[in-house]
Amino acid sequence: MRFSLGSVLCLTQLLGLAVAVVPAPSYYTNGSSVVWITPDVTTSFVGFSNSPQARSLHSRDAPKNECRATNSTPSDVQLVQDAFTRFKSSLNTSTYIPWKFFPRGSTYEPNPSNGTQISSITVKMIASTMNSTQVDESYSLDMSTNGTVMIQAATAQGAMHGLTSLSQLFYKSSTGGFYSPLAPVCIQDQPKFYWRGLNIDIARNFEPPSNVMRLIDGLAFNKFNRLHIHATDSQSWPLELPSLPQVSAKGAYNPTYVWTVADLKAVQEYAVARGIEPIIEIDSPGHTASVAYSMPELIAAFNEQPWPTYCNEPPCGQMKLNSNATLDFFDKVAADLYPRVAPYANRFHTGGDELNANVYALDPGVGTNDTKTIQKYLQQFVDHLHSNVRANGMSPIVWEEMITTWNLTLNTKDVLVQTWLGESSLKQVTDLGYQALFGEYTWWYLDCGFGQWVDPNITNAATPIVPPYADYCSPYKSWREIYAYDPTANLTATENTLVAGGEVHMWGELTDPVNLDGKVWPRASAAAEILWSGPGGVKGVNETVTRRLADVRERMVAMGFGASVVQMTWCLQNIGSCSE
Repeated sequence: MRFSLGSVLCLTQLLGLAVAVVPAPSYYTNGSSVVWITPDVTTSFVGFSNSPQARSLHSRDAPKNECRATNSTPSDVQLVQDAFTRFKSSLNTSTYIPWKFFPRGSTYEPNPSNGTQISSITVKMIASTMNSTQVDESYSLDMSTNGTVMIQAATAQGAMHGLTSLSQLFYKSSTGGFYSPLAPVCIQDQPKFYWRGLNIDIARNFEPPSNVMRLIDGLAFNKFNRLHIHATDSQSWPLELPSLPQVSAKGAYNPTYVWTVADLKAVQEYAVARGIEPIIEIDSPGHTASVAYSMPELIAAFNEQPWPTYCNEPPCGQMKLNSNATLDFFDKVAADLYPRVAPYANRFHTGGDELNANVYALDPGVGTNDTKTIQKYLQQFVDHLHSNVRANGMSPIVWEEMITTWNLTLNTKDVLVQTWLGESSLKQVTDLGYQALFGEYTWWYLDCGFGQWVDPNITNAATPIVPPYADYCSPYKSWREIYAYDPTANLTATENTLVAGGEVHMWGELTDPVNLDGKVWPRASAAAEILWSGPGGVKGVNETVTRRLADVRERMVAMGFGASVVQMTWCLQNIGSCSE
């Protein structure tokens, strides 16, 4: 059986199981023989290097002469061996029995005495056939009926994806043991986009490192390869800078709501070990009001009222422009932070969104809200930031407003532009020759649809905060809407070549460690499939996808994630009965 995005899985549907390999592979076939596996299965790793990887997991995204191996970067063989250790651990701890996918009262589990035992798993490194500057994440997986598994890949990243797919083929038996009813399986797989990320906000409501590490486990399980950490904002600065200790000491919500140097390193190493490149963002010159708690001389219009005139969210305040003190501050940030980021990532996000011109009428160095005047100083500021990024062997990322609103001239050879504002943004940015990321707020903002965080002012008869108290990006983005997103539909062939991929976004106004899982999963799994397999549009949403995503959700719940429900159990047990 051949499988591609949106196809009907005839055999597995008859079995009751939707193939839970996520994202959907480029090519997939399966049979109907049973194989069993135990955590102590024999393994061998062939052809993997013992040398540390160059710079980061995705080093080809940076200029080649800047790649360097460090003691922080594990070798290929270490990455794959550690991934297999996690694979075995997942078997030992799995509690997932797929009863929800079969009619009530039916017999669906194989007899423990039937089937073949998996006797060996071989993971083999092969030469890449990929004609690209990006890391080859492709892999093939062959699971035979005679008890052998062969995974082949050109990189450790591809091998890790293969092991993840293998884990998704097996189920726990209620009588003990782990089985797959799908042998033989043949998978040949590679991603559509090389940048497949999730953006997590740790500043508006604090997210502890432990929570982000669990998020990384989920990202790896869904074959994401980037975690974008929006590390600071106007509300708090939770990132420790040893050279500027007062910034987090006074800018964090409280002393326990801080990521120390050791915390950041632990998250970075945890991510890299799972095939995820951790991208750090220090948003600027907007979204920086929290600096005023320690260095008020750097911030213009701090907590200015009425706040809607000066910012999108209180407290207002932006970095002063045309200011040597501001540049000195960011030089110190760069000297402190960038060397700790560069061993793990090829890019650094300098922000640039939602800049408010009215603030600069109150900035002594600018003295006007005239956009042409602001643009001149903003260009100087961003150029300075980017020179520091490049000096540390990384390339910059900016939010789209630097291009689409402020018309800055940036280096199209290395600047990556993150779009979010509308359908036309991706086309506008790529038409100008920039590499770009998609993730439009009307489709891929996971925080939308949960209601306003703004209270009505009872003294304001004209308050806009009225029932139903919808937030600016309502309604809620269901997994089906996320799956139907087709950001490249209106691009030319040339523009399409500049699309690096995208990110799904989890902003933190109404999100904290308690409700993070249910907001992210399994909706991010739907985004993961678009990023890996490519957009299918509205026609790609069907019951097959529902059942596969429901299976993934059940697996993640068994892994300890508080993932939200995908479908009623009755519908899963009665194929074809819940569509119209």
